[in-house]
Parts: sequence; structure tokens; C-alpha cells
Amino acid sequence: MRSSEPPLTARQQLRCQWRLAGAWGVPFIGGAFWLLLEHGGLSAALQGGLQTAAVLVYGWIRWGRALALNHPLQEPRLQPLLGAANWLTLLRGGLIAVLAGFIFQPAIPDGSPVGWVAWAPAVLYIAAAALDGADGFLARVTGSETCLGEHLDTEIDALGLLIAAALVVWIGKAPSAYLCVGLGYYALKAAVGARRKAGRPIAPVQPRPEARLVAGSEMGFAGAALLPFFEPTATRPVALVMTAALLAGFVRDWLVVCGHAAADGRPLIRGVERVDRAIARFLPVVLRAAVVAGVVVLVGRSPASKGVASLSTAGCALLATCAALLAFGVMTRMAGLAASVTVARTMAGPIPGFEWGVVLGCGVALIMTGAGDLKLWQPEDRFFMKRLGGHAPPGP
Repeated sequence: MRSSEPPLTARQQLRCQWRLAGAWGVPFIGGAFWLLLEHGGLSAALQGGLQTAAVLVYGWIRWGRALALNHPLQEPRLQPLLGAANWLTLLRGGLIAVLAGFIFQPAIPDGSPVGWVAWAPAVLYIAAAALDGADGFLARVTGSETCLGEHLDTEIDALGLLIAAALVVWIGKAPSAYLCVGLGYYALKAAVGARRKAGRPIAPVQPRPEARLVAGSEMGFAGAALLPFFEPTATRPVALVMTAALLAGFVRDWLVVCGHAAADGRPLIRGVERVDRAIARFLPVVLRAAVVAGVVVLVGRSPASKGVASLSTAGCALLATCAALLAFGVMTRMAGLAASVTVARTMAGPIPGFEWGVVLGCGVALIMTGAGDLKLWQPEDRFFMKRLGGHAPPGP
């Protein structure tokens, strides 16, 4: 006998799934409570659980308003199911919410968590960042990309970076200026909203490989800064480099929005365009020269020199190799990454010497700028610049 009840519409089915997603937040609240109970007792656990719940409720309400976007990119037909990729994206949101439970914990600035709990914030954020590539890959290979998926991906990336940046500042591993990294997305959205309300034209901003690279680098740094074995001596100066890089990207986006730059970010004002092109060509060369000079000073010092004794023979050899690669423009991004990590791991305390900061800061900057002009071989560019599951940009 057939049921007389009419079948649920696509919108009703989607609403049912969204209510299920809300119920899915309970285990994340319990996880935050348990982690912080291990760290700071009942008071910390209650505070962390409430903060996690607040983030989950915020996300459920805010993202639930965009369910009408659950349709394919080129087709307006609403999909009745969220799909595996969107559920994976929501899992990322749950991990970010648990991470939020660690902010404002009174015990953390005075002494970081001990034992395995000390690794929890970094593991949570790095897992969420790793899944950022997995959900997009899953959507692309299964042909289930939706506008909602893109919206959720962007929103959860921004929320995660805001919470991670706030936590990095809270535990003393970055200056307060680093909060601009987390607030930049929301400030840009507010500025675009104000411009739209004023009736002024708004040009669309297209995804740029360079912008994705900077965003990925920001997420990578935030995860690394939360790891217990990087000291504030190393992370605080890098945080300033990362802040400048992201703000530069948002300025470029704003120029696009205002019509002063093309959709790909290229400035339309002739003088500005020439300066922009010159910076892209020659700034990386200057950064490479600075790292090479800094490494020469570091490695050339006698072992008895103050501060250099902590740099092992293996560390000196690795830095020398990185300097040689940078001098010839070979694997610049990888060499910059290796040099900066080697120096950062060595800086366990206040080590005098300007050259340490030069190698660290310029090495990190090279990860984002690449080699510039006068380069020989950059095989890693196709990995750094491509989108997982998509295609690398064509070579020059």
C-alpha cells in the first residue's frame, strides 16, 4: 500500500540533513571538554566546551543561510543531499571549533599544556588544514562540486585562520599585529559590503595561484607555530612576515574590487603595474642574496662564537647547501623552507645576531615569492602553485 504522504522536496531533505549536521556537533563539544579536562581541570573544560559550542552554533546558523547554494556550479537545480565533500568540510569546521576551546584559557599563557595535550591544538589545526585539500579533491574527482561547497570551504578556511591566529597570539608566539591575518578576510568582506551598499561598482575577484599559495603558507605557519618545539623567538618575527604577505594580498584584492586591477590581480594603472612587475622580478633576487649572505656569516663564524655553538655541524651543512641552491636559483622555495626551518629549530632562546633573523625571515618570504629572475630550475613550483585535484598553471 502506497503512503499518502507527499515526497519531501529537495529543500526539505536538505534542511533535514542540516539539522543532522547540527546534532553532529555534540561529539565535538564532548571532545573539547575532555581535552581541556586533561589540561586544566573542570573549570577549563567547561570554558572550552562552551567556546566550542558557541563556534558551532555560529557556524550552523551562518552557513545554514547559504543552503540555497547547494547546486552545481553551472546548474541552478538544488541538490537534496549535502554530499560527501561537504560533510568532510563540516568535519573541518568541527575540528576548528574544538581548537577554539583552547583560546582564553588562563593556564595556557603562563605555561603551555604539558604531555600529549601540548600537541592537541597543532594536531587539530593541521588536520583541518590537510582536509582542506581532501574535500576539494573529493568534490572534483567525483564531479560533485557545488556553490555551497565553495562557500563552506572559504568560510571555514577564514574561521580557522582567525581562531588559529588568535590562539597563536594568546600563547605568546606571535605579536598582536598577527591578528590582522585572521581578521583580514572579514574586514575585506565588510568593505565590499559597504561599497555595495553605497551603490558603487564591484568587480569580481578571480582565484589566483599566488593567493592560494600565500593562504596555504599562512595555514602552514599557524599550524607550525602551535607545535611545541618552535619557540616564540623564532615564530614572532615570522608572524610579522606572514602578516605583511597576507595584507599585501588583500590590498591587491581590494584594487580588483575597485576596478584598479584586472581580475587576475594585475594593476591597471601603468606606473603601479611597472612597479608591481619590478617587485615580482627583483625582490626574490634580493631575498635570495640576503639569505646567502646570512648563511655565510652564520657558517663562517668560529664554533666558539656566542649563539653559533648551538648550530650543529649537520645544520651548518644543510644551510650551506640551501645557500648554494639559492645562489644559483635552484629549488628556491624548498631551499627557503629548509633554511628557515633549520634556523627556527635552533633558535630555542634569545640568540644575538641580525643574520639569524635575516635567514629566517627572508627564507620564509621566498616560499611565497619564488625565485624571481635569474633562476635555473624550479621543479617544485608546479606542486606549490597547483590546486589539489586540478591542474598546475602553465609554465612560462
